[in-house]
Amino acid sequence: MNNFKSWKEQAKALFFIEKLKIGEISEITGISRKSVSKYIHSLKEYQNEAERRSKDSVSKRKEYKRRWDRKNRPNRYSVVDGDTIRREHDVAAAILSREKYR
Repeated sequence: MNNFKSWKEQAKALFFIEKLKIGEISEITGISRKSVSKYIHSLKEYQNEAERRSKDSVSKRKEYKRRWDRKNRPNRYSVVDGDTIRREHDVAAAILSREKYR
């Protein structure tokens, strides 16, 4: 019975203090993932922690997307002047005229 209580205390500390996931807690404690999940979900503090983790996840995802966009997408707001528009027009006209007459 003593061992039964100790894994629960360990699981609670790992989840709320160390911020580990249920699968990671299961590996550390040696208790099945289903049992750990059932115990963690039964705790009154779980709902607040789940909401906090969800908000953290959303903000981390937004930051990841922002960094990915900066790294992988071309600069949409580069300086556009008459020369660049004229050049793009000439290139587009040349491509279209080649397609039409081939």
